[in-house]
Amino acid sequence: MSRHDVVILGGGPAGLSAVKRLGELGIRDVVLIEREAELGGVPRHCGHLAFGLREFHRLLSGPAYARRLAENAAGLDTRTKTTVTAISPGGEVDTLHPETGPGV
Repeated sequence: MSRHDVVILGGGPAGLSAVKRLGELGIRDVVLIEREAELGGVPRHCGHLAFGLREFHRLLSGPAYARRLAENAAGLDTRTKTTVTAISPGGEVDTLHPETGPGV
């Protein structure tokens, strides 16, 4: 994998919030890696209204919350369907994508 200032592992609420905040702080060389095909994490599977009050000032279902977080990360470097296979000393991250192979 090419070199980046920050690599975030996981496209759930924490990872999506982190990538967005780093962008707001002017840190542009950030990549978010998510092994699933969709961003959003566990809330994508929670139909009840219990999400979003702090960030969006309204109650949202899990899927709606996950969509809003993913929309906020639009335009940032997010890589879905990508598995981290190794993290080496010094921060090198090896990845594998089912369509493009290693080193996405």
